Amino acid sequence: NYTPATLNLSGDKVVIETQMQMLRSPEMLDHVASAVRDAAPGIDSTVMLPENPALLREFIANTLSIRQMSAAEIIEVSFSAEDPELAALVANEVAARFLQVQRETKVEELEKIGAAVEKRVEASALAAEAADRALAEAQDSGQAKTGHLSTLSREAEVKANLHREMLQRLLEIRELANFPSEDAKLISAAMP
Repeated sequence: NYTPATLNLSGDKVVIETQMQMLRSPEMLDHVASAVRDAAPGIDSTVMLPENPALLREFIANTLSIRQMSAAEIIEVSFSAEDPELAALVANEVAARFLQVQRETKVEELEKIGAAVEKRVEASALAAEAADRALAEAQDSGQAKTGHLSTLSREAEVKANLHREMLQRLLEIRELANFPSEDAKLISAAMP
């Protein structure tokens, strides 16, 4: 029963709507419910939290507010509870988990791209080696025409350059995976 947030796929509107749906996702709320259960003994809460994980997730979902701040690219995450510490905990946990999921997703995507580029690097290395062998065999035989040697030499050079360029791209991708940047930033944490 999934319905898209918007059918207008141009501009930032779809990004904000998608991020807001991700903040309300069951996986996100399950994680937040788990964090609330873990922190509950340390919070002096007057609110009786449901013991059942599904009921706790429903409790959080019913009280969680996620909205876009006017026309800005800012999403406000708030949670209302009689206990201000619980309210701040839930709102901050939703934001922190969202940023963590974004980083993990970006790293996974970069690792997939890196694996694909690595296969291309291997293929370009084999092609460069084959071109070098063909050039060497033609030079050793001494029977190759000058034009043919020139063609083989250019082909070997092009394939070697392609291999070096692919190695450079692979290095860049691996470096990006080590230092992922978020597509979103936390402006202000919730305070009790």
